[in-house]
Order: sequence, then C-alpha cells, then structure tokens
Amino acid sequence: MSKVVTFGEIMLRLATPAYLRFSQTDTFSATFGGGEANVAVSLANYGVEVDFVTRLPQNDIAASCVAELRKRNVGVSNIVYGGERLGIYFLETGAVARPSKVVYDRAHSSISTIECGMIDWDKVFEGADWFHWTGITPAISASAAEVCLEACKAANERGITVSCDLNFRKNLWKYGKTAAEVMPALVECCDVILGNEEDAEKVFGIKPEGFDGDRVRLAVMRGSHTYNTREMAHLIDMTVQEAKELDIETLPPQEIERMMKQWDAQVGIREKRANENSPLC
Repeated sequence: MSKVVTFGEIMLRLATPAYLRFSQTDTFSATFGGGEANVAVSLANYGVEVDFVTRLPQNDIAASCVAELRKRNVGVSNIVYGGERLGIYFLETGAVARPSKVVYDRAHSSISTIECGMIDWDKVFEGADWFHWTGITPAISASAAEVCLEACKAANERGITVSCDLNFRKNLWKYGKTAAEVMPALVECCDVILGNEEDAEKVFGIKPEGFDGDRVRLAVMRGSHTYNTREMAHLIDMTVQEAKELDIETLPPQEIERMMKQWDAQVGIREKRANENSPLC
C-alpha cells in the first residue's frame, strides 16, 4: 500500500478530568479527534503513508490541531482553510452507575460549509491507492455530502480503492435528508463497505430475518478477571449507557453500586495474594 487518503471532520474534544461532572470542574483537557482522523493516525502508527483531508478555520486552534496530526506522522498538506470555526464536543466521563455525557457544538463548523471545488482532488490523490471516508461526513451537511461524492467519483476515475465505514448516527442527519436518501449514491462508488446489521437496516433498509437492530449490540472484551476497578467501572458505565439508549431495562443504581463494591473487595483480595506470592527484592 503506497498511500492512503482519509477525508472527514476533526473536532476539538474538551473532557472533564478525573470523572468529574461538568458542574464540578473549571478545567477541561483538550484533545482532537474524529473517525477519519483516527483512522489516519492508526495507519501512520503502522508505518503507512497517509494524508488526512478536511477543512479548518484560519486560527490558532486549527493550527494546534494540524500540529497534533503532524506529530502523529499524518500528512496535512492537503487540508484546506476557511469557514468560521472548528467543531467541539464536551465529554463528561461517567463513573460506576453514572453514564458518560457528550455535548456537541458543531453548528457552522468549517467542514459543514465546505463546497465542491474547494479541494483539488487531482493533487490529493497523486500517488494514492486507497481512499477512506465514513458516514459521519455526509451526515454533517448537504454540501459536505456533495464534496464526499465528488471525492469518491474522483477516486473511481483514477482506479483508487474506496472504502466506507457506514457509521450511522441518526442524530446527525438534520439538514432535511435521510441517510437512506444520500448514502446509496456514495456507497455505489465503494469497493469496501464496513458496517453491521443496524447500519444495513438504517441506511439501506436491509433487515435480516429475525434481527432487531434497535435491541442488539455485539461486544468483544477480555476476561473480566483482568480488569482493575477503574476499568470495570468504565465497562459497566458504557454498558448501562448503551442499554439506556436502547430503552433496555437495567439494574437499579443501588444494585450496580453494590456490585461495584463487591468487585472492589475481590480486586483487593487478588492484589493481596499477588503481593504475598511475589518474590522479595
């Protein structure tokens, strides 16, 4: 693989420290992230040459974002500039029975006002043999969807492999069109499509017999005995949050808290035994 190009939104993430609530802190840790940018960083970690393409505002926050990508060995020479702002999301990391909260502030972001013709795809795809995008980009705005289609067609014309992570987010499709109306034309350009049964149902109306996309989730995790207390709390928090989003009944908070206290005790016993059996220095 000579070079991969990814295209999409990158956002500023402001997270509360140490599992604090939004109302309990006056400081936030700042990082950057986005589906396509994360793919680019992962590929760079494996030594693959990769470029990330997006649209950013002309300000110091965007410059910090670009610097962070450069540190990860991601190519940024094809990023275009303009628009009002970088999208932001605020994260309150949950603890025990309290779920995490995410608040998005991405209206009028630079990528949402991107237009066809702003990116020179001839230049972007020079030397590339793979192009990757996700279903988040066309969900942001009608113009972002049009640019995504422009990119896919340009890649097709050059014989570049195109991949898509469907990544259906129902809360993003707010500009008057549904995923079912927009995504088929984009997916027609793809050689590789990543998704699950829920994506297939929500995007294409394809529903396997006996499958309820609103009630099923698949998770792969390591054995529970390998989790420490903080990791187990995070795992339970994520599971409870998923269940609430799907309207699945969960245990009362008091019962979950009791289970966590029991887990703490078990972890303490294991750690004590490990210390007793460890060789003396």
